[in-house]
Amino acid sequence: MNWCLATLPVGDTLGKSGDSAGAIQELQIAVAAAKNLTEKMPSNPEWQSTLAYAHKMLGETLVRQRDFASALTQFQAALAAVKELSAKDPANSDWQLQAAWGHADVGMALAIQGDVSGALTESRSALAILTMLTAKDPSNATWQREVAVVHLNIGDYLSARGDRMVR
Repeated sequence: MNWCLATLPVGDTLGKSGDSAGAIQELQIAVAAAKNLTEKMPSNPEWQSTLAYAHKMLGETLVRQRDFASALTQFQAALAAVKELSAKDPANSDWQLQAAWGHADVGMALAIQGDVSGALTESRSALAILTMLTAKDPSNATWQREVAVVHLNIGDYLSARGDRMVR
């Protein structure tokens, strides 16, 4: 597992420094290693979480490369992994937050590709999770900020769709 975790920051650093091919290669290795671990030990939440994170990082790198279709696939895989985690332990707020982020990532990738309705659906799913989290802990500033960001995204998507606020 340490090796898998080691490839994640290497891939991220390569991507941010402009070596997209190297970043994608490292992150694909990380995804494959994490997938292998989750197949061998499907009940281990650490491996499942690492798999979700590896997919998310690969998706982010692909967005920087403007490969939005592949990024969407990675974000959907990350969301599927984290949804599995959050279903096993619904009280785990970290996994719930990761699920919200996953929905937001999928929504962003859909919006970039012109699927505004899909983006709205995903953003509303993210908002539902974040609203539930903030109801449990209204003083959590991070969750409050995430709610605001998702509301901004929803507003952007509605505007892109042509919806206008009525005064």
